[in-house]
Amino acid sequence: MTSQTTIHFSPGLQNAVGRIDYTLCNDVVFHFCAQHSETFLKLLASSFVGIPMSKIKSVHLENPIDYRTFSGKEIILDIKILLNDDSIINFEMQLGFSPSRSWWINRSLLYLCRCFDNLKKGNDYDLTLPATQVSIVPEDLFPKEPPEFYAHYMMLNTKTHSPYTSKFKLNVLYLNHINLATEEDAKNGLVVWAEFFRTDTWEQLRELVMEHPDFKEVAEMMYDVNADVSARSIAEAHDKYLHDLASLKACMERAAKERQETQKELDEAQKELCQIQKENDRLLKIIADAGLSPDGK
Repeated sequence: MTSQTTIHFSPGLQNAVGRIDYTLCNDVVFHFCAQHSETFLKLLASSFVGIPMSKIKSVHLENPIDYRTFSGKEIILDIKILLNDDSIINFEMQLGFSPSRSWWINRSLLYLCRCFDNLKKGNDYDLTLPATQVSIVPEDLFPKEPPEFYAHYMMLNTKTHSPYTSKFKLNVLYLNHINLATEEDAKNGLVVWAEFFRTDTWEQLRELVMEHPDFKEVAEMMYDVNADVSARSIAEAHDKYLHDLASLKACMERAAKERQETQKELDEAQKELCQIQKENDRLLKIIADAGLSPDGK
């Protein structure tokens, strides 16, 4: 039973209390864990692709970051994985900064296209590796559509709904709909990942690992990032960068709204001037028809 499971945490993680400064939702923490833990990568691939761990022969991070030169300001922090040397999975998290939905949809599609463009020079097109783009988002991208926890999108025939290809996929994990997780989602471990993304205290993190021992290394990696001075500074810089972006976005929206209001006032003033001019023209015509000059003589 879960309650009888004994987990031996590192002393640091065992004694950590209170809020986690930089959770798994932080892009830098997410990428750092992926770059330094093969178990992390395997769990990601297994859960989000729905492949048993036993069938994962190899997993390789294709876009590591040199943290010695990384400033924390770069927003391009996707995780590109080569799985079993025969498919590519690209993960991108959008939890700290909320741009427009169309912006994110276009960006995720661009990432997928870049991943699908993997054919080596001189090779046959049949050797193009399948590519899947996974987005982890806090809210619905398509508010008018029925909500889902883990949605799958493909290129389909608009009449028959037959797929154009199974090699080109977009998957989205909606963290605001964890209550809609299917049995398959739970079996694959997606609910556990969602809980990890939402966990923000060390006590909750340890309890979660007690229920899911396979994720112990994930928790340990989270602690390592928070305990490492260099990694913390990068995570902090990235958080600040995202905060500044959000502030700039809010300022631009306010400025745009003010411009719209000012333009509306100008348009109304122009409309009133036009009405006054029309009235003046009407009165001048009456005066002219009466054979009088504008000064009444």
